[in-house]
Amino acid sequence: MEGGRDYMTVKKPGHQRHISEVLDRYAFQIHTETFPGSSANNALSLDQNGAILNNLRSAVHQQTRSSIAYGVGTLWMTAPHAGLNRRTVDAIKTAIQLGFTEIDGAQMYHTEMELGAAVEESGIPRSAIAVTTKTMDLEDVEASLEASLKRLQMDYVDMYLIHSPFVAKSKSHLQSSWSGMERCVKRGLAKKIGVSSFTSAHIDSILETASIKPAVNQIEMHPYLQQPELLTYLKQKGIPVQGFAALTPLTKAKGGPADAPCRALADKYGVSPAAVLLRWVIDQGATVEEVATNSPNEF
Repeated sequence: MEGGRDYMTVKKPGHQRHISEVLDRYAFQIHTETFPGSSANNALSLDQNGAILNNLRSAVHQQTRSSIAYGVGTLWMTAPHAGLNRRTVDAIKTAIQLGFTEIDGAQMYHTEMELGAAVEESGIPRSAIAVTTKTMDLEDVEASLEASLKRLQMDYVDMYLIHSPFVAKSKSHLQSSWSGMERCVKRGLAKKIGVSSFTSAHIDSILETASIKPAVNQIEMHPYLQQPELLTYLKQKGIPVQGFAALTPLTKAKGGPADAPCRALADKYGVSPAAVLLRWVIDQGATVEEVATNSPNEF
């Protein structure tokens, strides 16, 4: 993720036809409609003519590909030391071959070996692919990243995140862990560092002693958890936002007040309800990291 540019992470699609369909479906925007509880500032935007871009030009395809990250997450999650999963390697390679240049992973998914193998086998220069990983080990974030790099068979990652602040034992523990993250940058093990699921209080804590500001905060974000105060805070601090669990209204909270407008907008613009929800997150000024689902049709 370079310079805080917008991208979404699509976790799961493994075959070429489906990944191509995903790319096409995010080249639309929605005008003025809001979900229940949204403010006027959360209205969605539309292209000037109100038209869906059914036939994307090659330039638009290229821009879309370069702004979407492919996430290697919960669908591919395996037990530790399960061995190399060729299905996961092939899925990541397919994404890379189609033009995805952002790959998002984490230690807890146990897919770092597959991610590294896919990048190596892709034939694309390492410098052309941005790789993210995350740690839950706040005792020694440097050693944790060193272990990740061995599994990835890489010299560095482009983004290294603290996966959650809630494992920290105290404010000073969190601050100490962030100091370790900063050392990872100084040692060249990570180009950028960031956080996930941090509240404003957590970020205030690390900013008290930080010399490097977080490059991103990944937070749960969907129409039922819009987090406007946190978004405002992060904007004021100049910290980019990446939303996850955007599909909650379709998965864990079916039958809620977002169902009707989501379906109406999907029908109106000829896209899936999932695409509407992901577009909503993007139009709030955030990027998107989406959790895996079992059915490609949900996108």
